[in-house]
Amino acid sequence: MLGREGFGTFDQDHTGSKVTVTGLVVLGDLVNASGVYNLNGGTLSAGTDLIVGISGTGGFTQLNT
Repeated sequence: MLGREGFGTFDQDHTGSKVTVTGLVVLGDLVNASGVYNLNGGTLSAGTDLIVGISGTGGFTQLNT
């Protein structure tokens, strides 16, 4: 979870890298929270769902993958 109560950013920028999450990925969970995932190379595998912005603000950027 990125940005549950505050601000969180994750930058994944290496070709061939792999991030695997066995459960839920949430970007921007609670009010006034913000979560951003920048995918610029490699893969992201979410076990169930990828949710962008529940009560907060979420962002997902995918480039060059």
